[in-house]
Amino acid sequence: MLFNIFTNDTDKWIQFTLSKFADNTKEGEKKSEKEKEKEKEKEKRKREKEKEKEKEKEKEKEKEKEKEKKEKRKRKEKEKEKEKEKRKRKKKKFILKFSSQVE
Repeated sequence: MLFNIFTNDTDKWIQFTLSKFADNTKEGEKKSEKEKEKEKEKEKRKREKEKEKEKEKEKEKEKEKEKEKKEKRKRKEKEKEKEKEKRKRKKKKFILKFSSQVE
């Protein structure tokens, strides 16, 4: 009789322990699913930030290209101005030379 009571109590204790374990694993699965979702969100945000950084880099490159183009234009304009000045000087020299010969 005492053995019977002990085994019955043991069965109840085992059932209780197993049910607690099962509950804990279900909660663990839920937590792990939530953690997985959080990880996915973090990865998504990380990718978005990387894309934004890439876009910013591309914009900076475009700006640099524009600056280079402007600088090239300025250099060309300066060269043209220098050529004009040279022509003017040559013209003046020629005029001075010619005028001195005529007199």
